[in-house]
Amino acid sequence: MRTPCLSVIVAFHRMRRESHRTLHSLTSEYQRGIRSCDYEVIAVENPSDAMLSKDQVEGYGSNFRLMQMQTPSLSPANAINWAASRARGEYLMVLIDGARILSPGMLRFTLMAAKSHSNPVVSALAWHLGPKAQQESIREG
Repeated sequence: MRTPCLSVIVAFHRMRRESHRTLHSLTSEYQRGIRSCDYEVIAVENPSDAMLSKDQVEGYGSNFRLMQMQTPSLSPANAINWAASRARGEYLMVLIDGARILSPGMLRFTLMAAKSHSNPVVSALAWHLGPKAQQESIREG
């Protein structure tokens, strides 16, 4: 199996509904200018009463895999670090919250930026859908 250039870790916790949009946005069919063999997606989940199944994650492609970490902590930090230690890519992308939709081309441009520097840190802005930031909209129903 070819070693991917990029490992994408997505942390989930009770996000079954949101996970489908996030994982779809990470497929090579959705992303532009990148092949599935160029990257891997590691969905890591802390235990909950609404766990993702292996089929739900790995059904998006052969470069997707699910890891479940047994930890009492709700913080994603331990799970992300644990998954990062098992990642195979040269570069690492971390989505701390599994409720994200990546723009088409995000993976390609991340790799381009990472390869253009010797010690890169690449960050992307997060944009909210809707009339207000989520933390305001949720209070208003």
